[in-house]
Amino acid sequence: MSRDSHRNISYFSIHFIVVAAHKIIVMQKCSFFPAEPIVRAELDKMPEGAIFIYCQTGARPEWKNVANKFRTELNLTGVPTLMKYGTTQKLVEGQLFHPELVQMLFADD
Repeated sequence: MSRDSHRNISYFSIHFIVVAAHKIIVMQKCSFFPAEPIVRAELDKMPEGAIFIYCQTGARPEWKNVANKFRTELNLTGVPTLMKYGTTQKLVEGQLFHPELVQMLFADD
């Protein structure tokens, strides 16, 4: 690869949702959070090439620990939280029930 070939690499947005882990999953297709169907329905509105990451904070005691990395490094105050990495843009808990807000977060800058 030539030294100048990296100029052709386009930048892409990274979105991720942080949810609390559940100890017991009753059904294979259950949602981890109530607004999950709304967020999943909007995934096709992400910009081409965007990345979506689904991650868990750990069990409730881990999430509630004030030293939890999601709290200290990402400044999360609640879960679920949908974020656009590298920005301050995020939707927390009840905001995820509004498809129009999820669409705005997924929108290309």
